[in-house]
Amino acid sequence: MKRCIVISLALLAFATAGYAAEVCNADAPKSVISTQFRSADELFQEGVNYYTGMNGYPVNAAKAADLFYQAAKKGHRDAQSLLADMCLNGEGMKKNVKEAIVWYERLAEGDDATATNAQARLGKIYDKELGDKSKAAGWYRKAAEGGNRAAKQWLQRNKEYDMKMENPKSETKKNR
Repeated sequence: MKRCIVISLALLAFATAGYAAEVCNADAPKSVISTQFRSADELFQEGVNYYTGMNGYPVNAAKAADLFYQAAKKGHRDAQSLLADMCLNGEGMKKNVKEAIVWYERLAEGDDATATNAQARLGKIYDKELGDKSKAAGWYRKAAEGGNRAAKQWLQRNKEYDMKMENPKSETKKNR
């Protein structure tokens, strides 16, 4: 019983430490304040500072990747994009193509330039990193539809793979 109380008090102290630093120490460096209580924009900006060495921050790709990850989890699209690039290139972390794909796929769901670029990046990953030209063609097709010039060029050079692509929407309609 005594041990449970001690553990509970320790957990309570740990959980409130970030909040106390934020409320009581407005002058405390942002890195001391728990990421839980910071906005995605704040986390992203601090990540940029560490990534580039701006605003007196030391260049630290690992710290930048951690901050981008925290911002990305909160839905920050620029953080998701930079984190995906860092995962793919092994910058600030061990190279992790599967993790890069996860973040690029999240970005690819939109209908803006960021989504189109993510679709093109996915095409390139499946083509160059994984050697799956059929999946590459599918992603490049989506990027080309969004106006990505490099994707259109890839499809022109690799027509045999684009021809193999089936339209999942038309297949679904045929089976109904």
